[in-house]
Amino acid sequence: MIVKVSRPIAKVIKEALQGIADTVKIEKYTPDQYGRMVDYDLIKHTTDFDGLMFKVIKVNYSPDCYALPAYITTWDLHRAYQESDGTLEGFTRKIKNQYAI
Repeated sequence: MIVKVSRPIAKVIKEALQGIADTVKIEKYTPDQYGRMVDYDLIKHTTDFDGLMFKVIKVNYSPDCYALPAYITTWDLHRAYQESDGTLEGFTRKIKNQYAI
């Protein structure tokens, strides 16, 4: 299974966080925006770099949760996959446990 910031993975995360997250979508940021909003260590996230922009999965929670958005990078997805049992169900369970409020 290829685990990186992509539409199929965003769809899996959206299904896993249904009822928890308000929206799950892929966004693109310039290196400056990415450094301020997601992670300042751009070298660690070179796999998310696509031309001139960085891709990231943004998870917005409902307003009544009073929670800031979560940003999921390829590095986060790899870590979740390595900590799971290697199946899709285990991966989605790990994502749900990490990003549920």
